[in-house]
Amino acid sequence: MRQSKKLTILMTSVVCLAMGLSACSSAPSGQTSSSSNQSKGITVTNCGKEQTFATSPSRVVSLGVTGLAYLAAAGAEDKVILRANEWGEEPAAWMAGKVDKIEAIQEPISMEAIVSKQPDLVYGGGFESGGLSPDAVLEKKIPAIVDAPECHYFYPDQKENESFNAILGEITTIGNLLGTQEKAKQTTDDLKSKIGQIAEEKPGQGRRVSFAYYYGEDEGLYSYGTKGVMGEIIKTLDLKSAIDPNYHPHQGPIAEEAFVKSAPDLIIVLLGMGGATKESTMARLEKIPGYKDMKAVKNNQIFFAESAIAYASPTALYGTIELADQIRK
Repeated sequence: MRQSKKLTILMTSVVCLAMGLSACSSAPSGQTSSSSNQSKGITVTNCGKEQTFATSPSRVVSLGVTGLAYLAAAGAEDKVILRANEWGEEPAAWMAGKVDKIEAIQEPISMEAIVSKQPDLVYGGGFESGGLSPDAVLEKKIPAIVDAPECHYFYPDQKENESFNAILGEITTIGNLLGTQEKAKQTTDDLKSKIGQIAEEKPGQGRRVSFAYYYGEDEGLYSYGTKGVMGEIIKTLDLKSAIDPNYHPHQGPIAEEAFVKSAPDLIIVLLGMGGATKESTMARLEKIPGYKDMKAVKNNQIFFAESAIAYASPTALYGTIELADQIRK
């Protein structure tokens, strides 16, 4: 799906879901998911709404790259019967083949296709407004859960929280719900340790960074400021944004001239968005007037990461660890 269409779907989802909130059972508002084992089952509070499961789900449809990342990080990939709505991006490298054997649908999945799979949970951030909102799935008597750091995209009453702590908390929640608590704890303990070490080490040494990426073959160069999880990545690595901190790609492409004038000490190129490759991305960057004269380019301070690090999911933490390894060299 092209980025403009994807963003339109996202904004439409917010409007549609806002209109439908009163029709849904609700709990006290709060973004972070939580679950509790009760005699009557497992109750999960997600995006301010309660859902109760008689037993741990065992047939999960994963929606979007974030949903897949949380399920894999929680050690629950064996419970996933279908992957969908990943918008052309490959699973992050840290999954190391864990999810390759799961059936995947490349085109946007329909409600009919989901119902036919008879899942006991639809999970992730890949819901959309074309008949596949979380509430629409719930109306089919199928439990639907949005990964908690993305709740604010779908429910306007939910506060934004794309922090590393929120991501780690969601891994724990999914592990509790799906009965993979021990695997989830191993993941969170490992990530906490490694991220803590990076924060203490400060490999970025306060240098200025500019991110750059293209969405497939679409026109326009995109970047990031410090909004959302990107701010956590920048802070953990001890970097400073050379781009306007308030800029977000949802605002549209960044001017090529502005990117060059940002004069960063290093450039981090994001790959995979819409199927964009390293070769095609670098070829396009090198055609920008003034790019080859940028300080970071002359000093060979160009680093690479998967575009999915920009989503509030475990991939953001794994991507931070990989970037730290690159920057240290």
